[in-house]
Amino acid sequence: MSPLARALAPLACLVLWTAPALAADDLERARLLDQQGVRAYKDGRYNDAIRFFDEAFRIGGPPSELWNVAKCRIRLDDPEGAAKEIEKYLSQTGVSPGDKADAEQQLHEIEHRPSPLTVASSPNGALVYLDGKRAAPVGTTPANIDVPPGSHTVTVERAGYETYETSVSAKFGRSIIVDAQLKRGETAPVATPVPEKPEPTHAQPHRVILDGELGAQFPRFGSIGGSGEVAGFLDVSYVIVDASRIIATLGVRAMLTSDSWGNSVGAPNTATNCGATIPSGEGATAVTAFFAGGLAYRATSRWRVGGDFGLGIATYSVGEVGGDLFVPSCSPSPGVKPAVHLGGQVSYAFSRELRLVLSPLILEAQPAFSGTRSSPKDASGIWLRYGIAGGLAFDLF
Repeated sequence: MSPLARALAPLACLVLWTAPALAADDLERARLLDQQGVRAYKDGRYNDAIRFFDEAFRIGGPPSELWNVAKCRIRLDDPEGAAKEIEKYLSQTGVSPGDKADAEQQLHEIEHRPSPLTVASSPNGALVYLDGKRAAPVGTTPANIDVPPGSHTVTVERAGYETYETSVSAKFGRSIIVDAQLKRGETAPVATPVPEKPEPTHAQPHRVILDGELGAQFPRFGSIGGSGEVAGFLDVSYVIVDASRIIATLGVRAMLTSDSWGNSVGAPNTATNCGATIPSGEGATAVTAFFAGGLAYRATSRWRVGGDFGLGIATYSVGEVGGDLFVPSCSPSPGVKPAVHLGGQVSYAFSRELRLVLSPLILEAQPAFSGTRSSPKDASGIWLRYGIAGGLAFDLF
């Protein structure tokens, strides 16, 4: 407990002095003065309290009276005076180690308070540098900066004006004011603020993006599941919006893959228009093409996430058909069917022109081609293709 806290306690204000130290009258006077000082402190009359504590110490009161004076000066926003009283208190004999540690801690806090530095200039808008550190300004006038205790150099610069420089001293947390009246000059440096966090550089809009990917697609022919096959994807799009975060595109997208199916229904291996046996294991080349619109969000300067939606067509290239999917024929006409596309995409930019692209979801849907079976297995429903792919995208200017 600090000496002043003890002084504020109801009974501790009666400081005990030994009889040999003071005459009886002086002892009573010092006790009375100490009590009056404590009462004045409680009432917020700090100047009166200082006079009582000073007088009590002068006639022989204990060193704690000096500590009490220091506390009053802190309340009066007089850190310089408080520091002097604490130093005087620490020089006295008879101060306990605990009280001495409290006083030293209080003195350290007073002496190491940061000082608010206010820098103004005429005209405003000048850059402020501290202690010759020119890597980045600490503010633009009018500026308010906290500085540690000690001597500092303040430099104020504005294009077209002479450099203003002055030295200041920060002590006891006292406010410091610098008013720079700038003079016009031809040799003044042109200082450019260094941004705290540079904005990422984005490619300009109105460009073409070429996106090529290789992956796999997993078809479903109505109610019949198909096996996974390799698929290639090509996307050519034109950037119509490239804001700080949002990218919008319009373009065309195509997919090339193959389908294969068996003959688990036991369909005949010949047909009236066939001159040869239809193989049990059959296959075809599938092609889809779409007009697509894309939207992406730039999460960072390198990562972006987005998706696209397209409307287009699907077609088949096949020689003879039969088996599980088609009514047997050696001159099939699958036709061209409308199709829709939906995709999601994540990309990472290696550079302004080159990105790694991952498409974790590609979904295409279309009506069944002409000539498909409805029994004993039904392939006449909606045909779906689920795909995944990865590749590279190039920005072409």
